[in-house]
Amino acid sequence: MKLTQIIEESYANVNAETVRFLHTSKYTKKILDAYKAFLAISKAMDNKAGFLKNVQKYIGTTDTSIYSQEDITAFCFQLESFESYPVFYTTGNFLSQLINDHYKITHEEKEYILVTNHLREKMYYLCEENNGANIRVRGSAGPFFGTRMKEGTIILEGNSESHLGNLMEGGTIQVLGDGGTSCGDQLFGGNITIEGDVKNLIAQNMFGGVIEVKGHVGTDIGINMRGGLLKFHEDITGKISHSINTRDPPCASIQVNGKRII
Repeated sequence: MKLTQIIEESYANVNAETVRFLHTSKYTKKILDAYKAFLAISKAMDNKAGFLKNVQKYIGTTDTSIYSQEDITAFCFQLESFESYPVFYTTGNFLSQLINDHYKITHEEKEYILVTNHLREKMYYLCEENNGANIRVRGSAGPFFGTRMKEGTIILEGNSESHLGNLMEGGTIQVLGDGGTSCGDQLFGGNITIEGDVKNLIAQNMFGGVIEVKGHVGTDIGINMRGGLLKFHEDITGKISHSINTRDPPCASIQVNGKRII
């Protein structure tokens, strides 16, 4: 049975050792070694961004030969051993770069599957700067999930923390659980749908795009919201900011149960 089948059928019960046994490739150790080097650089507060731009040199990929989607999924199950590292939260940057580089070369239409539900610690900036890939995260995510996204689709099967879709320009994010604070902060475009509840400060400094919330919404809605659309399925009980732009195009708008209230 292939790794992808195991993940899709029973990912919650998959043992990390089983995954490592079932899936190895010439890139398995190279990805892990590159990740260790990344953690060392993050701990030293060195040039993390510069390292990520050149991470493929550490892994040994080329424009015609690169690791697979299964390699990325299998790598998720190796992360449990690194949760005690003080900079583990930066792992989201590394995973995002693996996907972005792979998609840039292959333009793969099949979903990238990331598994986080076996982890105690949250990763920041997971799925950042997505530029067209279709990604499914089986579990929850930390702050700044999907930040700076431009194209593609992301499905998060768990909950997100603060600043979901921060600086997002396009594409679609669907959260099957709850959202955190500051959802859609500085959103420029794209669509965010949250099936559950969101906390305070939704749409702060929002310029465009659509945020739809099917559960309860917290207070302090739309502080300095300049444009875009908020769609709520439940009545608003929290405070709506007086700083929402309703005059200068592109005007901001809020709907509750399909009825425009601003």
